Amino acid sequence: MASPSTSNSVPAVEERPEGPGDELQMRKRRDETQWKRNLAKRKRNSGQEYVGLNTGKTVAAKQVGPPCGCPKGCFLKLGEEAVQRIFSEYWKMGDYNAQSAYIVTMVLSKEVKTSGVGAGSRRKATLEYGVNVDSKRVVVCKKAFLSIHALSDKRVLTVLKKLGDTVLTVLPTAALLKVLTNT
Repeated sequence: MASPSTSNSVPAVEERPEGPGDELQMRKRRDETQWKRNLAKRKRNSGQEYVGLNTGKTVAAKQVGPPCGCPKGCFLKLGEEAVQRIFSEYWKMGDYNAQSAYIVTMVLSKEVKTSGVGAGSRRKATLEYGVNVDSKRVVVCKKAFLSIHALSDKRVLTVLKKLGDTVLTVLPTAALLKVLTNT
């Protein structure tokens, strides 16, 4: 019986080709920044026009939505220039997590002032939407906040839901001002 080391052995060193066209080739390194998926993600997070990978349809670039038309006059209070600046600064971030952190700082949760239904009401908090204008927080309505940032209600609620109970705590005014001035 032959020993396993002699009959089925594999040479320890492979022979390399030595002909003129037989050089070893370096493998091309992957450049993930140029992948279609990552290009589309970067454009989507920056609010630019991009082509959806699954559908192949072109998705239009983000733009400021229509004015709210509420009694507060949110768009008039801010002015067109401030609205455009807020919009461009938000989408200039280009990072989903940074945008989520911004949303958390601008949407505050406060306790309900009065419970109209009684003790059986499930509503525990009221959301207050705001924007920074000249280092001051200006309260705006929900529709204005969503229009200024070109966001959907689902995007904001998803960010708040992922934080869970941490959003439902009410910050004192001094702590709130400190958070807003540091961002």
